[in-house]
Amino acid sequence: MHKDLEKYDEQYGLIYNQIFSKNKIAKRWLKYAGFRFPKEEKKKTPLDLFFLKMKTPENFEVFYRERDIKGLEK
Repeated sequence: MHKDLEKYDEQYGLIYNQIFSKNKIAKRWLKYAGFRFPKEEKKKTPLDLFFLKMKTPENFEVFYRERDIKGLEK
């Protein structure tokens, strides 16, 4: 599955979506795959603060993954 994520990382600098807050199994896998959950982060980044302002349906939360940038991009 990480190869699929690598493919998306090549195409997009940021991937985000919403998930049902109580879906613990999916959240655990997403955290393992490198996604962040802004509501749960103790040290908030500017992106965390941006996503916390986003309106979500009741009992849903945003998660995201930011591509690591190494050196200059093409």
